[in-house]
Amino acid sequence: MTALDAYDREILRELARNARLPVQTLANRVGLSRNAVRLRIQRMERDKVIGGYTLRAPPPTAEVLTSVLLIQRRDRMRGGDVLAFLKKTPEVRGCWVLSGQLDILAVLQAPSQQRLREIWQGLARLEGAADITTAFALDSPVELT
Repeated sequence: MTALDAYDREILRELARNARLPVQTLANRVGLSRNAVRLRIQRMERDKVIGGYTLRAPPPTAEVLTSVLLIQRRDRMRGGDVLAFLKKTPEVRGCWVLSGQLDILAVLQAPSQQRLREIWQGLARLEGAADITTAFALDSPVELT
């Protein structure tokens, strides 16, 4: 199953409100072409996210927590274990190496606080991680794409 992006989640939200919504109306609401929406719906049906116009899984908006991690490494030149860990963590939606006092900024989206805690604990156990500051997103006026 492929990951759902912001357009997929918006399509699911609209279909959850009204599963009989015409594709053209849905396309206008989410800002895509009619054909793009039709193909996305077909993919989500094939992947069993949508089945018979009934959501099979909880809507992706339910309990998706976004957090920002600001990470300081013990040694910038040899702290590759931190980046390797972030690269293999599927909940990481973006990761940047920074200039200044902090070394890495990572944006995570996870289904629960427990999963975010597991990721944080995994990072904290790494030899290269000196300090991790975590902030939870309260609102999203601009979405990452």
